[in-house]
Amino acid sequence: MGTTQPTPQQVADAVRRLRRRKLPDPAVIGNAGSFFKNPVVDATLATRLRDTHPDAPVYPAGEGQRKLSAAWLIERCGWRGHRRVMPASPRSTRWCS
Repeated sequence: MGTTQPTPQQVADAVRRLRRRKLPDPAVIGNAGSFFKNPVVDATLATRLRDTHPDAPVYPAGEGQRKLSAAWLIERCGWRGHRRVMPASPRSTRWCS
């Protein structure tokens, strides 16, 4: 963007450019995107997770809370790169393999 204080419109435009570059065209291939919200959990749960998975990325998220990496969780569960194809009709709720 080349500016130190981007406007909301500039941020929105940059996000749209990034999505167009990284994601398939939803008009051609439907998708759920690849932007995930990192879950915020109780600090106790985050500590238990780190006890069994010392490599788990955990970040402060306010008093008594921690933020986990959605990408790390997805990869650890074996879902990285997993794809499902949905029927062409956006009204259909049936999944195709």
